[in-house]
Amino acid sequence: MERIMTMPTIDMQSTGQNIITMRKAVGMTVKDLQDIFGFSTPQAIYKWQQGVAMPTIDNLVVLAAVLDVPMDEIIVIDVNRTKQISAWKVNKQGWVEIYLARICSYSSMDRMIGYGSN
Repeated sequence: MERIMTMPTIDMQSTGQNIITMRKAVGMTVKDLQDIFGFSTPQAIYKWQQGVAMPTIDNLVVLAAVLDVPMDEIIVIDVNRTKQISAWKVNKQGWVEIYLARICSYSSMDRMIGYGSN
């Protein structure tokens, strides 16, 4: 048995622009965020802002607290783009296999997890 689900996608470019706008609205610099997160360089923050990568969930929680906004106000969902995925299917051993959706585009997701070119 297989179930098909339609999953929304994250607009990484618009999410990056949101981070820039919200950061500036609270009067913070990239260096300020770098210090808060304890990053040795600002590269991760620049990647978030450019829409090349997304903050990890734990960093997103901190970012939302620092910017004083809910996490879902930082992330922009592209309502015009969705992906259909297999949500589950039973394998030969009778186990249910769960398929995780790649919410971002595949090339973006590969870069996020370190498989693509930077």
